[in-house]
Order: sequence, then C-alpha cells, then structure tokens
Amino acid sequence: MLQVSSIEIERVCNGVDGRVLETAAIGIPTEGGGPERLLIVIVLKDQTDTKINFEEMKLAFNLALQQKLNPLFKVKLL
Repeated sequence: MLQVSSIEIERVCNGVDGRVLETAAIGIPTEGGGPERLLIVIVLKDQTDTKINFEEMKLAFNLALQQKLNPLFKVKLL
C-alpha cells in the first residue's frame, strides 16, 4: 500500500480555503488497531474570524484529500 506523508496531506489542506494559514495532519491510533483517525489542526489567517463553519471545512478537506491523494482518506476531527 502506498504511504502518504503528513506533509502531503497538509499541502492539500492548506490549499482548500483561503482563510487557512497552515494545517497540521495528525494520525490518531484507534483502539484495537486498524486505520488511524485523521485529525487536522488549523491555524487561521484571521484568528478573530467567528464565521467559520468547521463542518463545511471538514467536508471540503475530505473532498480535496479524496480527489488528490486517496479516495479512502477521511478527516475525522477538525
């Protein structure tokens, strides 16, 4: 199976929304083994922006990751 680095995931997520300054991709192990859950930490350009819908952003990250890297990727936490 092809490995994808966190840097590649972050590169894709950084380009999803112009309000995002930087992201960090973190794999969280699941109890009992299996695929890790994907956590994306976001740093916004305007940290006072209170109008961000994080569920919509998570969906946008999922779509971009599935189209550009791997159709099985899914952001679980944001």
